[in-house]
Amino acid sequence: MQKGLDEPEITLKEPHSIRWLRLQNAVEAVYFSYLSSFSTLSCFAEEGNAIANGLLKYFINYKTVLLVAFMLDVHEELRILRKRLQEQSLQFSDTESYVDGFLGKLQNLKFSDGQRLKEMKAMQLQ
Repeated sequence: MQKGLDEPEITLKEPHSIRWLRLQNAVEAVYFSYLSSFSTLSCFAEEGNAIANGLLKYFINYKTVLLVAFMLDVHEELRILRKRLQEQSLQFSDTESYVDGFLGKLQNLKFSDGQRLKEMKAMQLQ
């Protein structure tokens, strides 16, 4: 399905709430393989697969789709913060400004869409 829809070949990942990187990878997998996942679930649901039908109801909800995109925007900002906090040359005095910058970016996401949310909204309109 992914090849046919010109999506990257990605496997879905199991998220872990205590491991940020693992959670980001799970969200990215859903985002970048959304169309193929939706198509696959649709096929199985048509064949009477109850699990696929239940997942399809979740996938078809526009709020879910936009939430996945929003979560990816948040995780991108979190990835930047994580990298800064892992720098070899990090000074303890820098951490507060890094965290404040991250919180400011989260505040901005309240009022303006991030890149992935804009992309998903554009895809929804097509």
